[in-house]
Amino acid sequence: MRLADLYVRMYELPIPVIAAVNGVAVGGGLAFALHCDIRIGSDNARFGSVFIKAGYSSMDMGTSYLLPKIVGAGVARELMLTGRIIDAAEAYRIKLVHEVVAPDDLIAAARAKAREIADNNAFGVWQTKIGLNAALDAPSLRHAIEIENRTQILTGFTNNPTEAAQAHREKRPPVWDQL
Repeated sequence: MRLADLYVRMYELPIPVIAAVNGVAVGGGLAFALHCDIRIGSDNARFGSVFIKAGYSSMDMGTSYLLPKIVGAGVARELMLTGRIIDAAEAYRIKLVHEVVAPDDLIAAARAKAREIADNNAFGVWQTKIGLNAALDAPSLRHAIEIENRTQILTGFTNNPTEAAQAHREKRPPVWDQL
């Protein structure tokens, strides 16, 4: 229970979390990766919902909630019911990971993705992260659009949209408001 609570706290962090997987992420390791916003795997990465093979169910630490949202219900059912372990190439094919790189390039790839996110305005990143989580739990499209509308209004109260337009006109990187 405590570990699952920590995973939820990580999922709800107001900042993006990137998983860099360079080995076997099964059971709790898979759950950990699922709770991250972005997953990058090395060629050595393996993934599986394997507790069913140990006599338990595959219902573990949020896997039943997050895996279907990430890879689709059909793929999640197959993986969770069989306990099959998949390699990095299959994880990429089913969109469980966003990128597969050589093991020696894994940390650099994760840092590059983090830099790509950090180059955006912090307020917008924060609002997008918490807004995405809320929209994924929204009961309808209409509810999700209401979340989006409120978020856009909030971000419009910063100087960031004006700065983005001015920076674009001046062909320079924007200088974002601090969070």
